[in-house]
Amino acid sequence: VRMGQFKMAQRLPLMERLLGGAAMLSGAASLGLYLQLGPRHRFVVYAAASHAALLGAFSLFSIHERFLIADKDSSAPEEDDSAELLLEILRQTSSSEHSLPLGVTLIAQFHKDHAATFLVPQQGPVCAAASVAGALNMLYDTPTGKTGACKFQNTMAVYKFMFGHKRDEATSRLAKVLRVVEAGPCLELLRDQATCVAARGNGKGKAALFVDLVSAALEKAAASENPPDPTLLAALRTVLAAPEKPASGLVIDRLKKLAKAEWAIAKLDGRWPLPSGKVLASTAPIGNDSLSVACKALAHFREDKGVRVVAFMGQQPACRIPVSSKDSAETMATQWDELKIAIERPDAALIFHLHNHYALITGWRELAVPAKAGGERRQILTARTGQVQAHWLDWSGDHTTVSQGKGVVRKSVRTTLRTWKGHKIMLVEKVAFVSKKDKPDPVLKSIVEHLHKVSEAVEREEAVMEEDGLIEEEGGDDPAPGSDEEPES
Repeated sequence: VRMGQFKMAQRLPLMERLLGGAAMLSGAASLGLYLQLGPRHRFVVYAAASHAALLGAFSLFSIHERFLIADKDSSAPEEDDSAELLLEILRQTSSSEHSLPLGVTLIAQFHKDHAATFLVPQQGPVCAAASVAGALNMLYDTPTGKTGACKFQNTMAVYKFMFGHKRDEATSRLAKVLRVVEAGPCLELLRDQATCVAARGNGKGKAALFVDLVSAALEKAAASENPPDPTLLAALRTVLAAPEKPASGLVIDRLKKLAKAEWAIAKLDGRWPLPSGKVLASTAPIGNDSLSVACKALAHFREDKGVRVVAFMGQQPACRIPVSSKDSAETMATQWDELKIAIERPDAALIFHLHNHYALITGWRELAVPAKAGGERRQILTARTGQVQAHWLDWSGDHTTVSQGKGVVRKSVRTTLRTWKGHKIMLVEKVAFVSKKDKPDPVLKSIVEHLHKVSEAVEREEAVMEEDGLIEEEGGDDPAPGSDEEPES
């Protein structure tokens, strides 16, 4: 509709001229007929000729008035909102499925060949697993579905193993501060979702709530048929009765770390329902560090080759290309050029950690727009939800669009990177040479060994999910933007 209005506005002067000419011709033709018709029909023809003459006079008057105004105000700035209209149309056509609006021309673009064949569909909010699998498939030119291609279940197995190891370490450290032989029964006190969420919160209110919930769970366990060990029960009661003491604070801190690990495993297992009511696995606990380890482990597992994962772009100085609000126009142009080079590299893949989501970056484009709309727009091709590369994100310059009757701020790439230190563009690149002097990473080695053990189980799980229809089309169960919890750094 907006495009039609814009075209109509461009053609309005021509339409007025045509309308005026047609009206005058109709009047002349009516007069000719009037002279040849009999007296019975002359009245009807006279009325039609009068109507046409009035319409032609009105059109000529409108054109004349427009010319007078143009001549009179030729020195004043012309109020032309076509640039703003073009900008609004461009905002609405940020999807890769839409063509460019009138007035916008393509300067240059790049898109990785056959990128869609390497993408891994999500089942629920598991973007940190699907994006890693897709990046490695793209890196090693292995289309999804082929033998040797990575699946999101492989990445989920890595994450579960990593957080299971963290839970074991937290349990061991809790046993030391409690001075008991085994602290495993404490896990039963932290199975409730409210307890784990309270452990992740900050402030005195959350801390007090966590102590109350653990105390209630402890008394309930003590009254059960299989109560905890009396030594462990007494030690926990002493701590929870006086949480303000320094020694008690250390134990409560260990309990919180154990609860956080339990929360992560519960999310990865899909133990608790999502806000939508569905019970699905989620990668909400996964941050950039865990994602990096998963990339390296899966590369060794699938290809027996190493990859390097670096923070390519972000707000922190440790990033290869730091982004700041104080960057000059020249600096931003250089950053954009570096980003284009990284996207085009055949030996690398980019994973964008934007708000509550991980997705690949597979293309870029530069557009020429009217000066009032910015003159030029630079965009990357990625996915705001799911993994299908369907959204063009502006490199700079936020804008507000309307979605479901509400104004939604679409943040640019630069704004997203500066919003939170965890928002980064991660570069996954092949390692051309590995020195024999480099010591093997024991954690990486243990993860690869675990993947070999569970590989058959992962294949069976995927077969069962496909048979039950649980693996749906891309984005079928993707959460709405902003509905996931913020992942830990």
